[in-house]
Amino acid sequence: MAQRSRNVFLRDGNGVEVGGLYQNGSVTYRNLYRMVEIIAVLNHEFRLYVWDGSPREEVGPDGGVVAMGNYAVLMPDKSHFEVRLTSESAPERILSGSSSPRSSAFREEVRERDRGCVITGRRAINGFWAGYAAAHIFPRAFENVWRQNGYSRWVTNLQTHQEPRPSIDSVRNGFLMEGSIHTQFDAWYFSVNPDDGYKITVFNPDGWGVDGRTLHLSCRSQGDPRSVSDEVLRWHFRQAVLFNVKGAGEALWEFDFPPGTDMIGEVMSGPDGPKRMEIELAARLGHPLP
Repeated sequence: MAQRSRNVFLRDGNGVEVGGLYQNGSVTYRNLYRMVEIIAVLNHEFRLYVWDGSPREEVGPDGGVVAMGNYAVLMPDKSHFEVRLTSESAPERILSGSSSPRSSAFREEVRERDRGCVITGRRAINGFWAGYAAAHIFPRAFENVWRQNGYSRWVTNLQTHQEPRPSIDSVRNGFLMEGSIHTQFDAWYFSVNPDDGYKITVFNPDGWGVDGRTLHLSCRSQGDPRSVSDEVLRWHFRQAVLFNVKGAGEALWEFDFPPGTDMIGEVMSGPDGPKRMEIELAARLGHPLP
């Protein structure tokens, strides 16, 4: 099982850890304030203070890049309050391209628009697509949730190909990534913040050098009706914050199963085993989760 690393810690007024993340260099205090608003139930103002066993100087949202260390979530006058974490949590995910019943039209439209990985910036040469994957941003496995909440309003289901398909397969709910980056995206390890210049934020140690990059312009050209939906990106970013920043963070799932591995045994003995097996089976059978 992968181990979670943190170098920024959020604490309440008693020093109890209520959240945190791994700072690769791109997270600003404004970002951190927004993350606290996502993970905590708040009905009043708060401030972040440097913490070394007691609160020290205040750091406001305009303080620049977050320094590694401990921060207390307190009232503006430094008084304590109960930091109650939201009950909302990110949905468990499998790889969206591993077995989901995607249409070929979705794949072709994403390739046609993006022409390469929108995260690393690496371009596909002469239509050679090996190593690239057309990924759903909102998971295909949760189509029932998509329909029940009316999220089709976030996209335009452009039918430039003849094959009919549901709105979740709109090109506006997808983009093209290198396969290894796709794995990280589906696991909530990084996300794109459309409210901060489409900045890529990696919440765990960044082995790919993508933290702080900007989402490639090919999938977000102003005026292009095929551009990725800001609402879908905003939803994904929220889930990534809930997964990585809230509390101790969710368990990190294993995705590397070499040939000969007892995949079922490893999944069942790993974190969230029964729930993950349910998701894997539902996806392979083509049954959306409730």
